Amino acid sequence: QLNTQNALHCYSPVYTPGACGDNVPIAVAAGESHTLVLCESGEIYSFGRGKDGQLGHGGEEANKSNIVGGLENETVIAVAAGSASSFAITSTGNVYQWGLVYRGSNLTLAGGAETGQLHGLAQDQDIFMVEADLEARQEEAAAAAQWEATHPTVVAESRQLRDLVRDSTEQWQLPPVEADNEYREVLQKRGFQPNEIKQRMAERDREYVQMLTKGCMRAPVFTPQLVPRLRHVRVKAVAMGYAHTMLLTENGMLYAAGYNDRGQLGLGHRINTSEFKLVDYLSEQFVVQVACGQQHTVCRVVDRENSFREEPMVGSEDGADVYIWGNGTLGQLGLGKLGTTKGRLFPTRIESVFHEFPSGIVCVSAGANFTALVTDGGDVYSFGHSEYNQHGDRTGAHHDYAEAHYYFVPRRVNITRTQATGAAYQRTGGRWSSAASAAPERVHVKRISCGACFTLAIDLHGDLYSWGWNESGVLGHGVRHFASSPLRIPSIGANFDGCKVRAVHAGGNHVAALTDSQGNAWASSFHSILESNNHADCMICIDDKISEVAAKFAPTGKKKASGAKQGPFLCHRAILAARSTFLRGFIQAALRDAQGADEVYSVKILTITLPSDHANAVTVKSLLDYLYMDRIHIAGHKRQELALLATDLHLERLATILSADADSAPQLTRSLASTFTENMVNLSRSSAHSDVVFVVPKDRNQQKFCGEDGNDGALRVFDPEEHEFVSYGHLVVVGSRLPYFEVLLSSGFSESHNTVLIRAPLSGTVSKAVQIDVSGLVMEGIELATFEMVLLYAYTGQLRAQTDVADPASKEEEDETNPAVDLNDVMAVLVAANRLGFTSLMQHCERLLSLHLGNYFPHNAQNCLEFATAYNIPRLERQCREILGKAGAKAVV
Repeated sequence: QLNTQNALHCYSPVYTPGACGDNVPIAVAAGESHTLVLCESGEIYSFGRGKDGQLGHGGEEANKSNIVGGLENETVIAVAAGSASSFAITSTGNVYQWGLVYRGSNLTLAGGAETGQLHGLAQDQDIFMVEADLEARQEEAAAAAQWEATHPTVVAESRQLRDLVRDSTEQWQLPPVEADNEYREVLQKRGFQPNEIKQRMAERDREYVQMLTKGCMRAPVFTPQLVPRLRHVRVKAVAMGYAHTMLLTENGMLYAAGYNDRGQLGLGHRINTSEFKLVDYLSEQFVVQVACGQQHTVCRVVDRENSFREEPMVGSEDGADVYIWGNGTLGQLGLGKLGTTKGRLFPTRIESVFHEFPSGIVCVSAGANFTALVTDGGDVYSFGHSEYNQHGDRTGAHHDYAEAHYYFVPRRVNITRTQATGAAYQRTGGRWSSAASAAPERVHVKRISCGACFTLAIDLHGDLYSWGWNESGVLGHGVRHFASSPLRIPSIGANFDGCKVRAVHAGGNHVAALTDSQGNAWASSFHSILESNNHADCMICIDDKISEVAAKFAPTGKKKASGAKQGPFLCHRAILAARSTFLRGFIQAALRDAQGADEVYSVKILTITLPSDHANAVTVKSLLDYLYMDRIHIAGHKRQELALLATDLHLERLATILSADADSAPQLTRSLASTFTENMVNLSRSSAHSDVVFVVPKDRNQQKFCGEDGNDGALRVFDPEEHEFVSYGHLVVVGSRLPYFEVLLSSGFSESHNTVLIRAPLSGTVSKAVQIDVSGLVMEGIELATFEMVLLYAYTGQLRAQTDVADPASKEEEDETNPAVDLNDVMAVLVAANRLGFTSLMQHCERLLSLHLGNYFPHNAQNCLEFATAYNIPRLERQCREILGKAGAKAVV
């Protein structure tokens, strides 16, 4: 579940690049022993334990991430992971589940054979048949019938006992008298007349019989299956306990399914259900957040009619009231010791929280048998089981021994940090430091996530704190660490590398966290380019001796060397030159030396040795990580050595951050703006180191193909004046991102491309490049401005250049439902990406469109449906139909 093959346990946070391929992760979910990662494209990657199908790709175990199958026609916007099951929510509000899912258990073989049908699941997949299982059940039934025929007395006694047990079990499951009376009082407060109340109670009685008859059990499903009974509601969030699930819709309604032996579904009884049922008790309130413990549930609600806030939204962090229900034997309901042994079958407001915090609660979370809340003022309150220090109370850990019910009511968790005061920074001997005194201060918490017996909290600064039981190293402080009170995890967060923790999810015995990027998030997708060595044209050697040995790599460049401990390191001249002015000049000089008296540089791989005594296998590898992925990642004892190498190469930002002390480096990372986006924008617009040039000739009939110049057959020097459109590119980016051109260049057809010579504007060196005529794309309706947007996205992950942001850390997140790029441009780019096979860009555009349509349907959805049908974009077409269906509108094509 950690996406690593190197260790059984990781006792501190480990960076895992490539957890979702070349995509940018936007959400994570941690189950008991598996992890889900949702990426920007809408795809889900999973890894960990998959014996019960919770990975969604058929494997029982996966140490490395794989794409969850079966969701190709959906854009997923949220994921959730339970003990042995997984859920996904799409942009159209559909819900998919896999792993151990709920189904009816009391179906008989006679008169409608047991088929393994997943009740409450996909009506498009009416029957999920497990033939081997069915055959085994039939054989067992036949054997049982034969045995019963020969032992009538034993069978009669057994049936009598079973009936007695069944009757007593059903009595336990049915609502007690006080629960029925409580529900009647709720109906009276809502204005129901006596005859209406009588009718509603009769309907509930009939529903009890149906639920008891159908029963509920869990069965493994290995691919995502649709939950159909919710087709006319739009689900926005999912919460999962050990064996129960809560769905939260966009209009704040709560639905529940699964095991209900402790009333954790909030339906007023203890009957298990395989179909999602509306938690009617909260229908007058708007539920903004829900969380599940092992056998209890907690949620935040606001009043629909009497709220003075703006219109409530699911996921809002505004203050709200707290309701809780389910098992309360260990104080996890926070209601005190009276009556908690019976738990609560209906949602119950925590009165002490309501009166003490009138501004409300901004976040809730639930562990196995405890609960935690975050107040509007940033304080954390915790209650419930305390045997494993779940409440992080070092000074009061003895309270529950002296007073058994001490933690049956909310208790404040004392979280402090050492805050530097005084001068922000000073530079001494060429080294940045934050010369200041230290003073403890209260931590303002924004969000929390509870695991089985531990808790994690994100503060306002983006740092992560943990406390509780350190099973498998979940607290993140190192081997055999026990935190008797909340402590900041030192190896993650804003005070570690300047990257704020954006989201954290605690699983059963592991943790998954998302942080902001140190620079451009799209840069992480260059990890595969660096590792694969495709289109490599440069080799960095550590010393002259290795340079001699490395010469044998130059003719083909096929042998992978970047992962070698001692080098050499295959890389790409274009990226090195774009990211560093010094390396640009150094490479140009090396090219002139390699070119010599020849007019054209023809050596495929340029071998260079960095001019620094601090270049070694570790520092060069970390340097390449920074240049390609815009991320500083190196062991602490090597930071200073990398800083000296960066100084030698005139990489001022990298050298400044690495030279700072541990306290000031994170702040410098945030304040010194990354130049990655600007560098890549300039690269996409420059002919420097370009080995691809896209053109639309002024006179197509006069185009010169490979080997032609009209005289002696020599290659021609490229002349931009002969073309009405020119755009330079680089195989390292274009070939890796756009399969259309990769196939075109490897096919051997010369009708649409030829080889030319390009002279570098400053150095004067001349090199070969592939000239590609894109007139055919223009004739197919792809505008040149749209084509340039596609190329820009390949370099920067943006549809328009944004290089004027001084501090990326302060940039507000773009509202995906109201994107800065015009939606007509998004549609045009989608068509172009579809034609060029640029899958990640297609998924990005579909996500923008589907999120926009989800808030402005049905008129726009109808127009978008016509567009998707005309251009054969099946996923977007399906989503438009779903939106129209939920809005009750008829699709017209």
